[in-house]
Amino acid sequence: MVKDANPREYAKSLVEAHPLFQMLPDDSRKNLVGHSSLVTLPPKELLIEENEFNHHLYLLIKGTARVVMNGTEVSRLSAGDIAGEISASGLSTPIANVIAETSLEAIAFPIEAVNDEALEHPAFAEKLREIGMKRVSG
Repeated sequence: MVKDANPREYAKSLVEAHPLFQMLPDDSRKNLVGHSSLVTLPPKELLIEENEFNHHLYLLIKGTARVVMNGTEVSRLSAGDIAGEISASGLSTPIANVIAETSLEAIAFPIEAVNDEALEHPAFAEKLREIGMKRVSG
């Protein structure tokens, strides 16, 4: 996993346009972007590992990923999708592997920063849980 510590301007525009993050005030979005990093994965590498602690909420910006639960593909993710919402929202540890299908780029937000914003902004926290519950229930 290769991380670039300065994706700020690129991340800022993507975060401002994403419906989940639009629920947050500008200062909160800037805070998340300020703590973010850019993650680049080659095909077949794990972004998130099932049943292992996940340290980030991801916003996919390029490429595709497969979501595999108990050896079965249950969905695919692409640019604009969120990954890691189940652990970021406190629902559980990851319930599936998220595996890069193609070269994958994502903005990684540390769970601690996401949790801080969720505590201050209940609507954001609720939307994050809602996304997670949809994934859990299929």
